[in-house]
Amino acid sequence: MRYLTSISLVLIVLMALACTATPTPTPTPTPTATPTPRFSDVEVIGAIKQHLRATGHPWCFGISGQSDSLFDVRRDSSNPDRYFVTAPAVEETASWTFIGSLVRVIPTPKSNSYLATIGC
Repeated sequence: MRYLTSISLVLIVLMALACTATPTPTPTPTPTATPTPRFSDVEVIGAIKQHLRATGHPWCFGISGQSDSLFDVRRDSSNPDRYFVTAPAVEETASWTFIGSLVRVIPTPKSNSYLATIGC
């Protein structure tokens, strides 16, 4: 009987220790934001010119041959990943939006312009 009491006492102590031990918390990974790529004006203009050459249209190709100094690049203050670009064309101002994270050029000419119809 004494033997069973000692075993019972040991089991009770071990169970008490096991129940009161706090498990080590597993560290949760902290999400990290993907940094917004920053592009220089030269890189943005280069992407615009590449887009213009890819259209294959002579007018678009002509705009792509202009000096970089004729292109105006502005970063969107509400979204630093978006750039607005303008350049003089034959009878109007051509405009594009460059999305940095996608490295994508979106032509944004006036809807009734010749540039809108040819896709520059």
